[in-house]
Amino acid sequence: SNTVTIRPTANPSKSLPDIWKEELQSVLTADYKNKTVQQSTFVQLDVASINFYGSCSAWDTFRYSDLTIAKYSYKPKSLSFRVIVDSGNFNTDNFTSTLVDCGDSLAVTQIFRQLTASSVEFFGSTSIVCNNHRWMLSTCSNSDVSFCVDCTNPCDSFRLQPTSTLQLSPCTRVSYSAIKLFTVFFVPLHLPPDIVWMKINASTGTISIESKLSSQGSVYCAAYQLGGSLPVSLNDISSQKHFSTTNKINVTIVSIQGLKAMSTYSIYCYTALSESITSSFADMLRNVRTVNTTCCKKITVDQAATSVITGKNVVDFISIAFDAVPSNAIKLLLVCNVSTLSTNPFFPSFLHFTKDYKYSDLQIFSSLQSLPVGAVSYVLHISGPSAHEYTIVYSGGFNGLSGNGFSVISADQEPSPPILSEVVFSKDGSYLTISFDSPTNQGAKPRVFRCDELFNFACANVSQCQWMDSSTVHAYVYGAPYCAYPGQYLHVNTKSTIKALCQATNKICPTYAKWSNVSRTPVLIQDSPFSVAPTVIVYAPSVVGACDNLTLDVSSSYGNGGLPWRFVKFSVFSSAGNNVTILQKYLENVIISPPTAIPHTTFAKGYSYTFIVRLCNFLLKCSEATKTVLVLDDIIPMVSIPGDIQKFTSRNSVLSIESLASVSSCDGGSTLQQLGYQWSISQNGVQIVSLTSISKITSKFILPPYSLMANKYYSITMLKSQSLRLIQRSPLLLPRQYL
Repeated sequence: SNTVTIRPTANPSKSLPDIWKEELQSVLTADYKNKTVQQSTFVQLDVASINFYGSCSAWDTFRYSDLTIAKYSYKPKSLSFRVIVDSGNFNTDNFTSTLVDCGDSLAVTQIFRQLTASSVEFFGSTSIVCNNHRWMLSTCSNSDVSFCVDCTNPCDSFRLQPTSTLQLSPCTRVSYSAIKLFTVFFVPLHLPPDIVWMKINASTGTISIESKLSSQGSVYCAAYQLGGSLPVSLNDISSQKHFSTTNKINVTIVSIQGLKAMSTYSIYCYTALSESITSSFADMLRNVRTVNTTCCKKITVDQAATSVITGKNVVDFISIAFDAVPSNAIKLLLVCNVSTLSTNPFFPSFLHFTKDYKYSDLQIFSSLQSLPVGAVSYVLHISGPSAHEYTIVYSGGFNGLSGNGFSVISADQEPSPPILSEVVFSKDGSYLTISFDSPTNQGAKPRVFRCDELFNFACANVSQCQWMDSSTVHAYVYGAPYCAYPGQYLHVNTKSTIKALCQATNKICPTYAKWSNVSRTPVLIQDSPFSVAPTVIVYAPSVVGACDNLTLDVSSSYGNGGLPWRFVKFSVFSSAGNNVTILQKYLENVIISPPTAIPHTTFAKGYSYTFIVRLCNFLLKCSEATKTVLVLDDIIPMVSIPGDIQKFTSRNSVLSIESLASVSSCDGGSTLQQLGYQWSISQNGVQIVSLTSISKITSKFILPPYSLMANKYYSITMLKSQSLRLIQRSPLLLPRQYL
C-alpha cells in the first residue's frame, strides 16, 4: 500500500462536513482529469458517523447496474481502492490517503465475479491474493457483499475503528470520518474499427473524407483552421456532427461544408463502434491530416435595379459582399465608364479590407449620385497582396465578366419590365423569397395578400404572401408535404398586373397603362445555399432487458421546417456473429409518429446494437444520428424521463425532473413494484457531491433555486433498482443555463 499525508490550509469558517465534501470534490476532479480508460467508481463519504454519499442502496446500484451492465461490453482490467481518513480526530485538518491496486488479471476477474454475484450465487467468504495484498470478500448479515484488504473478516466489529481503513461495507454504519473510492478499470470486449485507408478531397468550401474501416462502425471528423483553436477531447469532434457510418464494404464518406476557400485546415477523425467504444484521443492525434481548400474566395457585386431615374441619387445602389476575409489585405476600386463625369458617381468608391475584419462586416454598400440619361457600365478593380485569392462575380445588370451595367432613363420613360430573377427558400425553410431584378408596382396589391392572386405554385391558394419591398416578396407556404418544395417551379399568373414601378416625382407616368407586365416564364424553386441540415436526436434507453420492447423516439429532432420528414431510414449493425437481417427488415416498416415499438423477440440477448437514423427535410437536407443499445439476458426495470432529452432552466428557478419506471414481463405485461432510485449530477464528467435532491419522493429530482451556475452544462443521471436487479442509467443533459 501507499500512504500519503495531505495538509490543506485550515478554514475555521467551514463546518467539518463541508471540509470533507470539498476534499471529496477535489479528489473526484483530479481523478477525472487523469482518466485514460473506461472506469466505474463507487464513492462513499462518512463524516462523524453520518453518511453523506454512497449509501447501501448506492452500493447495490454500483454492483448490479454499473458493473453488471459493463461486463456485456467490457472486461475488468484492474482494481483500485483508496481510503482517506482523519486518523480518528474528528476536528483534524490532516487527511491520510491509502491506496491499494490490483492488476493481476485472474484475481481481478475473481473479485469482479464475486462483487456482481447475487446473494444466491455468492454467500459466505472468499480470500483472493493480488499484488501481494489479500482481498477478503464476505456476505454479511445484511446479505450485502463487503470486502477489506489485508484483514481477516470485513464483517467483524473492527470495521468501526478508523485504524482499520482498508475496508468497504456501505451497508454498515461507521463511527469515523472517511472517503472511500473503489474503482474498476475496464478494457473493451470489442475494439473500435481501424482506419485502413483515408482519402481527402478539397474544393472551394468543402472537404470530403472517404475512409475504409477494418469492420463496421462510424467515423467522426472535424476541420480546424490552421492558427485557430484545437480540439481537447473527442467530444469536441463529435459535437460538430460530421460523421458517417459504414456501408456494406465498410467505407464511409464524411463531408464538411461551409469552409473558407484557400485556407489550411487540420482534419481530425476518430472511429467508433458505439458511443462508448471509440478510438482514443491519442490515436486521433497521430493521424491528423493537413488540407488546403481550393481557389477562390468570392466577392459578389450586385445592384438594386437594372435602371435608375436621371437626376436622382440612389442610396445603397451597389452591394459588395465577401465570403471570407483576406489572408492579408486587399484594395477595391469601383469605377464608372461615363467619360463626361468629372467625379466618380459611386460613394464610397475606394475600399480597403484587412484580415482583421469580422465576417459580419464583409458586406458593404455604395450609393450612386445622379447621372444623365444613357447606358452605364462599371467594374470593380482589386489589388493588394491578397488579390489573387479572390474571384469577382457580378450578379445583375449586363452580366459581363469584366463589368456590369444599368441604364439611366427619364422619369416617365418605360424601363425594361422587371424579371422574376430568383425563387429560393429561407435557410430554415419557413418561407420563400421571390425576387425581381428591379422595383415593381407590387401588382397593385396590398402589402399582405393571398399568394394565388399574383403567383402560381403548389398550395398558392392557401399560402400567404407579403411584399417586403417593391422587388421582394416573402411567401409563407402552407405546411403540407404536397406543397412547394425545391425542384418545383413558380411563375407569375395570368391575372396579375406586375410591371415596373413608376418613379416620376409626381408619381404620374403618362404612358404607364401601356407598360409591359412581367414575363410569366417559370422559375425553379431553389434551396438556400445557407440552409441548415436537420438535427437528429434519438431518444432510447442505453440498456434494455430481455423482455423489453425497444422504442426509438426521434420526436425531439428538429429542422424539418414544420413539415413531415421527406425521407426516414433506420439501419442497424451489431457485434460480429450476430445476424441482424430480421431486425433490419422490421426497421424498414417502422413508423416514427407515434414511434413503433420493436419487439423484444427480434433481439438476440447479450448483444449491443447500433442504430443509425437518417432524416431528410423537404429541402432535401439530411442528417444522421446513432444510438447504441445493449440487450441484457435478464429482466430489468425500465426508466424514462418525460419530455425532451435536453432542458433549459435559469438560476433563479427550481429544477424539477420526474421519472417513470416499470418492469416488463415477457408475456407483454408491465408492473411497478419495489423500485428504488438513485440520482446524481455531474459537470464535465465529474460528479458534484454537494448537489443532492431535496425531493421527498425518490422518483423525482428537485434542486432549489441558485443551485446551478449560469452558462454551464449539467448531466443528471437516475438509476433505479428492483430487489437485487438494477437497471441502466438514464442521462439528462441540461445545456447552458441562461439567466
